[in-house]
Amino acid sequence: MNDVWKIIDEFNYETEAQPLKDMLKEKNIPYQTRYTEKTFNPSFLSNPLLEKIIVSVPQEYYTMACELWQKMLSEGEWYDVYPHYLDEFSEEELKKILENPQEWSSFDVNYAKNLLEKIQLQKNKENSSKD
Repeated sequence: MNDVWKIIDEFNYETEAQPLKDMLKEKNIPYQTRYTEKTFNPSFLSNPLLEKIIVSVPQEYYTMACELWQKMLSEGEWYDVYPHYLDEFSEEELKKILENPQEWSSFDVNYAKNLLEKIQLQKNKENSSKD
């Protein structure tokens, strides 16, 4: 087996990494989790010293793992299973994430998109019940 590991994604919190780790485990794809040194991030005022959680797979599993992860992110069916700090964001704050995706992880961008879709569905439902 090749000893080259490739990064699938990086996360700010364990709860964000858990869906990816669960999926890899379910598909019998070996993975490793690595933590970076804590760095100062003023955008996280409640915990400004953050370490990134990096999930990697062996190179020979990389393409398959990336495709599965992207599919999982786009479908978003599991978002209700794991708590996430973006659940507390307002609609406007979520829109700002989509306006500046380069400032957020791919997980956060997809999660925000999913939350905004749910908000819109709820608004549509409320409007149709008024009619």
